Amino acid sequence: MTAALKISLPGMTLVLSAEAVPAVEAALREYTRRRRGRDLAAEIEGFLAEHPSASTQEIQLGVRARATDVRRVLAGDRRFERVSPGLGRPVNAKCWGLSSETSPPVPANGTSGSEGRSNAEGSGPKGHGS
Repeated sequence: MTAALKISLPGMTLVLSAEAVPAVEAALREYTRRRRGRDLAAEIEGFLAEHPSASTQEIQLGVRARATDVRRVLAGDRRFERVSPGLGRPVNAKCWGLSSETSPPVPANGTSGSEGRSNAEGSGPKGHGS
């Protein structure tokens, strides 16, 4: 069981019961994970620009983020794609590189109908690239 936690602040002291400590720790982890100003995808993009064909674990360590967060961003952002492991790496290593696509990532709420397609793909007005 977790021990009680005593926090001293200027002008006050807070004492958390042993039962409350895990909930507070979880809330702090969640807050840190969602803190404003951090763009994990941009950090991963910068890391991969300097370290092409990096493994998922190398990326995680390089950007100092949780493995689940790194995997979620890599799988959900079109800026990143799986690449073959380089020489000297295990064949089953999951390595990543920057995608050759130039389109922006899909928003979290997705797109509707023809958004994100070019006229050459048939989404333009009738008679113009269709």
